[in-house]
Amino acid sequence: MILSDDKILHWLKEQFNIVPKDITRYRMAITTRQYQVLEFFGDAILDFIVSEYLIESFPIDQPGWFTKVRSRLVEEKNLSLVGKKIGLSEMAIIPSTSSKEHVTDSVVSDMVEAVLGAIYLDQGMRKCREVIENIFQLKKLSEKYPHQDTPVKICSEKGVVSSLQEFLAKKGFSPPDYETKETENESRPFFQTFITCSLAGQFFEAKGEGRSKKESKEKAAEVIFPEVIQFSKNFRLAKKLS
Repeated sequence: MILSDDKILHWLKEQFNIVPKDITRYRMAITTRQYQVLEFFGDAILDFIVSEYLIESFPIDQPGWFTKVRSRLVEEKNLSLVGKKIGLSEMAIIPSTSSKEHVTDSVVSDMVEAVLGAIYLDQGMRKCREVIENIFQLKKLSEKYPHQDTPVKICSEKGVVSSLQEFLAKKGFSPPDYETKETENESRPFFQTFITCSLAGQFFEAKGEGRSKKESKEKAAEVIFPEVIQFSKNFRLAKKLS
């Protein structure tokens, strides 16, 4: 199968917004039986950039979570899906000694890594990082793989009030203070709960409303919980960097 330079150039521009300096690297990366060296290099680059992104974006103390997410991202099955999404199956160059049947899911996954290796060598780390973040949808990782430091994960099995108190205790902070007031609203009881937290000299407050004391307390905890989690992440990261 012969693939013109124009078609490769169009594919690189459309999928990665790349104008190559050396198109031969990309041609090698998508040619069966020629991509192995670039695959070896791209595999290392992918592991590094994914690991770097996870550490920078999720300052949490859960090594097992990092390992699980990275392995899911770089496993053959996911690489094959990424490869098909960017049209690698159609772009694969097959020498006359091979046939289309040789372009298996495994080959497509290898070619993804080879293309990443080619991008790094041709465009540099910044562009390679940008491409990986886009095609692997790294900004959506917290939705796909929630970790223990997210309200969605923590509160799925227990009430938010208990979850917040346990979270603060686990992180070494004091429990929150609640103040609930009852008022009249359309001749029915109506409650407002004010919650305050003091974390390492930082003061947080929020308000919740509801038809019962419990409901208003939970609403208040729901509002303040994300702020507490974000502060906890930044606080731990600052301690590590100091």
